[in-house]
Amino acid sequence: MKTSGSYKTKVFSIHTIKIKALGLYLFSVALIYLAGSYFGGVMLFLFYCFMLLPVFSIIFLGIAVRGIKFFQYFSTDHPIKGENIEYRVVLSNESFVSISEIASRFVTIHPLMDRMIPDFKLSLKRGETKELSYTIACSYRGIYQVGLDSVLITDIMNFFTINIPIWHKTFYVFPRIIHINSFAFGIESFIYTGVNTAMSGITDNTLLKGIREYRRTDSIRHMYWKRFAAIGQPVIKEYDISTTPVVSVYVDLFNENKDRKTITQFEKEDVTVEILTALAHYYLKANIKISIRCPCRPLFYFTGSVSEHFMDYYKQTNSLFSYSQNDLIQLLKIDIKLGILESKSIIIITHRIDSGLFNYVEESISSQLHFIVIFNHTKSEKHIQKKNRHFFNTLRDKGARIIEVHSAETIKEDMENYGATGYR
Repeated sequence: MKTSGSYKTKVFSIHTIKIKALGLYLFSVALIYLAGSYFGGVMLFLFYCFMLLPVFSIIFLGIAVRGIKFFQYFSTDHPIKGENIEYRVVLSNESFVSISEIASRFVTIHPLMDRMIPDFKLSLKRGETKELSYTIACSYRGIYQVGLDSVLITDIMNFFTINIPIWHKTFYVFPRIIHINSFAFGIESFIYTGVNTAMSGITDNTLLKGIREYRRTDSIRHMYWKRFAAIGQPVIKEYDISTTPVVSVYVDLFNENKDRKTITQFEKEDVTVEILTALAHYYLKANIKISIRCPCRPLFYFTGSVSEHFMDYYKQTNSLFSYSQNDLIQLLKIDIKLGILESKSIIIITHRIDSGLFNYVEESISSQLHFIVIFNHTKSEKHIQKKNRHFFNTLRDKGARIIEVHSAETIKEDMENYGATGYR
């Protein structure tokens, strides 16, 4: 088991001064002083002793603060979604005085886990050590903070509470890596049959074929400006078509309430990223180039072509979180217009019925672009799934390629079965 522990040099501050306890003490001092003034002798001696109690209480508190040690242990440094972090905190009183009250304040682990670790309150005798153990379930992707935020120690007289800041650990929880053995883009499976015509067909700017006259429908991106300046007539560079297999993936993580996500939205978002991760692993393992775009903030962009690039992608998945602007299809159109699109084979991963997106897919059925839509049904109600399936079947009859992923547990099955069963 991996462990890490630490003791933080304490830079403490006064957290609270208990006015009621202090007021009661001053009132008692005043009564003993009056008794000592009237009776003298023992009462006067008692008054002086009583006056010194706060001094001794503060001294003992300082000794306790210097003698307290904190250690924190974690079972892993890189958890994956679905794994647990075994967390232990050890408190040791190495001073010669007892601590009457020591309390914890843990950091908030995750937006949906505010109460996972309850604050504790206990006492420590001199030389005593106490250990507390917790299991942190990493149910979702994202950033988890685990550990003590601070420890509060109260003096014997209960006048002051000292706040000691403690370090905590930040974990980046990554998506699961689902290994799919086959994935067909339509009828053909490019990797295992060697068919790659649909995945290639993108103009390769390194393969200049010749020039021709400019037409009104041409993009000026390939304008031959030097020849234009020389002859005064616009001409366009023409390039050969690359046969290198490439696939472009566009990811939809739109959520209009991105700052107040529910458990359902967390799970749906995680499944979308796990579908993407499965595709990235599948194509890069076969040394097929993949380009990934997502209009989150900031814009997510990744491109890789060999298996060694997968870990580069995997480390970047913590940038893939929901966004509130509905602009996936706009991003795709802009990429096509600017010539950024690297492939004629485009995979779109989405979790919602967006009319603009599906209209564009339908309009592109007879074009040179080859679309496949992977629809994430996770946590969708049965009647919603049935309604969506009816809509998808209508598009399938027109030639659209649509895969339905039903849950986090069926990602592998749903993606491998597409094409193999003839289901479109």
